Amino acid sequence: MEGMRKGRKRNVKEGNQGNYLTLRLGEKILIERKKSGLSQGQLADMLGVTRQSVSKWESGAAVPELAKLVAIAEVVGVSLDYLVRE
Repeated sequence: MEGMRKGRKRNVKEGNQGNYLTLRLGEKILIERKKSGLSQGQLADMLGVTRQSVSKWESGAAVPELAKLVAIAEVVGVSLDYLVRE
């Protein structure tokens, strides 16, 4: 896809079937954080990181360390497997 960085996937609907291309880790963190009713700052406080760290994770500019991924999964109520698998 033109204009996309190599290796990144987008959340794009395919026709009217409602199928989605694989979500990236950052998109999953963003979606689940919002479903949980948390702001970036609130999630950051719960994880002991800065709001900027959460922003970088969600944008794909950085990837959380494993311990933080485990904590994110617990906080938003999803499995670690869901977060990291494509």
